[in-house]
Amino acid sequence: MGFLLTYELIWSEVILIFLGLCYIIFHTGHGLWAKIWNFKESKMFQKKERSKILRKHTIEQKKVDTQTRRVDTSLNGVRKKLSAKEKLTLQNIFKNVQAKLVVREYEEARSQIIEGLMIDRQNQDLNILLAQLYEKENDYEKAEILFRDLILHHDPKKADLYIYLGNNLVAQSKQSLAYDVFKKGLEKEPRNAQLLETMAELGYELHEYEESLIYARRLAESQPKHIRAHELLGLSNLQVGSDQKAYDTFLALRRLDPYNEAVLVWLPKIEDKLGIHPDTKRLSDRS
Repeated sequence: MGFLLTYELIWSEVILIFLGLCYIIFHTGHGLWAKIWNFKESKMFQKKERSKILRKHTIEQKKVDTQTRRVDTSLNGVRKKLSAKEKLTLQNIFKNVQAKLVVREYEEARSQIIEGLMIDRQNQDLNILLAQLYEKENDYEKAEILFRDLILHHDPKKADLYIYLGNNLVAQSKQSLAYDVFKKGLEKEPRNAQLLETMAELGYELHEYEESLIYARRLAESQPKHIRAHELLGLSNLQVGSDQKAYDTFLALRRLDPYNEAVLVWLPKIEDKLGIHPDTKRLSDRS
């Protein structure tokens, strides 16, 4: 009897221990499984987030690629030989786009430019119009990129593209960069009056008075009646301390334009500084 009681107690202890182990295993396993599940969920969430980010990046990249293709559309690939029909089509597109830009129908102009560039991706005239369209939309940076690429890939013999790029940089208040660009344009066309005047103006604005003198003098020599050339020549001479040369320049300018503002302002001041008397003034005027 005592043996059976002892046996039952032992089995009870074994059962209790077994149940305790089951409880511990269940709760430990449940916690471990929860951690594993949460880890998997976290990984799945991260994977989904990465996929979202990747899709968003892909969409944005496509937008960038589209814009880049629009900007660089004239620069890639070998230029094909155009048929007479294609040339005529491009001429008509060019005229239509010019008209659209005048009346500010920019989206229609863009569509026609793209249509033309699909025929001739390297067409310089259409790419210039595209850059000008960007400028009209105040997207000067994109226009700058296109002008620079046109200069790089077309190796222009004339100064036109440099003038476009220089004016673009001036519009962005990048005068120093514009000055260098205009100077390169002047290397292509040393006698270009527009560039000579621009270089004299920018040189004066950037306090490069010696260079402003050079360009103003060249412009005055090539066009003796160019009013602004004489103004800049006189003003630059004043800045470098050449008062007598400035005086002679303003006298010459007064003969061309007696009521010129620069003459009225500066000539009396220079006369006082040089101590020029009325008799001397009359002799100078006669000469």
